Amino acid sequence: MRVIALLALLFGFMGLLLLDGQVFTHAVFGIICGIAAVGSGLASARKDYSNEGRRWLGRILAILGAMLALFCVTRLPSAYRFQIRFNERSKKAREIMDATNRAEAEVAAVSVAGGAGAPAAACARTDGESTGAQMASTTRFELTQVITWMALFPFVPSAGCAQHPESKEPRVPTPLA
Repeated sequence: MRVIALLALLFGFMGLLLLDGQVFTHAVFGIICGIAAVGSGLASARKDYSNEGRRWLGRILAILGAMLALFCVTRLPSAYRFQIRFNERSKKAREIMDATNRAEAEVAAVSVAGGAGAPAAACARTDGESTGAQMASTTRFELTQVITWMALFPFVPSAGCAQHPESKEPRVPTPLA
């Protein structure tokens, strides 16, 4: 029984150390493990055939299990609020990433069809006509990628931009500001 109490304590405390945002779930698991440690520790301490030193070990494991359960109970309200906020934020981030991936796929399909080798939103024709449909489909994330791309290649304005099919002049990056 002491082994079960020790394993319950280890799993309960290890669950609290997980950093995956599900703190309420881990606190409930800690309560269950703490109760299991209390029960197993007290059962080990109650047995008549064990010597006095092992009885104290069972009582110590029961006290540690009670401390684990009490600690997890005190964390439940704030852990629930944190987990709800965390799940909402991760859902929003997942939706933004899905929208970004869809927009990037559209831009990539347009740029592959047009033969552009750089981000399509960064390129415009030299006669002043911008690719409005491509700019309309870009998201804020893509624009930061374009700004990063433009910062990496400031001295080569047409680096990676393909020529417009009707023009012999290369496309240059469009100023975003």
